[in-house]
Amino acid sequence: MMLMAERLLITGATGYLGRFVAREFLDAGYKVGALVRDPARLGPDLAGRVEVRRGDLLEPSSLDEAVRGVDGVIHLAGLVSDWAPDRRLYHLVNVEGTRNLLAAVRAAGVPRFLLTSTVMVFGPSDGLEAANEGTPPPARRFFLPYQVTKARALALARAARSDALDVRVVFPGALYGAGALTDGNYLARVMGELRRGAFPFLPDTRGRRWCLAHVEDVAVGHRLVLERGGRDFEGILGGDNVTFDAMLDVIRDGLGLSRLPPRVPGWVMLSGLPFMLLAAAIAGERPPITMGGARALLHDWAFSSAKAHREVGYAWRSFEAAFPPFVSWFAGLREGLAPALAAP
Repeated sequence: MMLMAERLLITGATGYLGRFVAREFLDAGYKVGALVRDPARLGPDLAGRVEVRRGDLLEPSSLDEAVRGVDGVIHLAGLVSDWAPDRRLYHLVNVEGTRNLLAAVRAAGVPRFLLTSTVMVFGPSDGLEAANEGTPPPARRFFLPYQVTKARALALARAARSDALDVRVVFPGALYGAGALTDGNYLARVMGELRRGAFPFLPDTRGRRWCLAHVEDVAVGHRLVLERGGRDFEGILGGDNVTFDAMLDVIRDGLGLSRLPPRVPGWVMLSGLPFMLLAAAIAGERPPITMGGARALLHDWAFSSAKAHREVGYAWRSFEAAFPPFVSWFAGLREGLAPALAAP
């Protein structure tokens, strides 16, 4: 059932997940505005359907008009990547951008704020069948500046809760599904790197699992949380927990790869990675994986979406049903993945 508050502003609508979230709310009858720096990036699927509200998360004065008159803000914009040419961008976009937006939301009296975080802020789930929203964080929690800055953004959002502002948070798993080839579509980038032979080796992950989430399921989850979630709701929007090996098997078969890179122990991969990073830096190219990304691969990232299922009716498609079509979609693309940063 649609809320009385039906005028929404979405940040990050030009990104991978943001496009699906914007379309989900539009199709459900909401009036949707999109915070954009360049309206041309909206694309034909959103142009003409959303109200264009120009603004930049890093220019606070541009946000006052953008949030005026809306009943809720859905904040998806961020630097979603394991690599950036300047590490300071993570803090500027993910932390300061969120701080600026929250200040504008409070000043305008917007009653509802939905933050899109990530399960990675919880840290790895090693030793557990699946972690959940209340699982105590492990001692070694962060491996990437993306995780650190998303956790700081989460802290800002939680601190902004008040009688006047209902702040809800969703934590998507590792997204997959046909869509924009930005860093938010991380598994598409992995397939692109595998197809061009960028990985000289892969780690022996020994059954490590990822919480996979189809991008369309997560988009529906955003709407369900806004419509059905209790005040200040927080919940994981994931899916099946799947081993890295199972994913690689489907990718190998779906892309028609004759073989995958050799598997090596984690310590061997970490020892050899600096040479790969140096080669990429000399060539002026983006490395296929960072040291932090490699360290994260050596851990479990399995999470339960039971709370969201129980409280708002969130559901997800199975890995067996949905992942092979995703790989087939990527296999059908004529061009490889050109790395691009998701725009704030």
